[in-house]
Amino acid sequence: MAESKSLLKWRKKQKRGAIMEPSTFQAIKQKAMGQGIPEEGATKVAGKAYWSSAHSKYKNRKKK
Repeated sequence: MAESKSLLKWRKKQKRGAIMEPSTFQAIKQKAMGQGIPEEGATKVAGKAYWSSAHSKYKNRKKK
């Protein structure tokens, strides 16, 4: 999924944890690792969840 320049610009303005709490990211990563996915792959799974959340929040922000 390619991130648009406007999404990246909006993301930089967000406070830490506004898109996804660091603990949530770690929980997703740990769950993936518990399913036998290596750490590198688990980080990618958590990253995909992060960007899905970012896209959703950005999209909802634009509707307001």
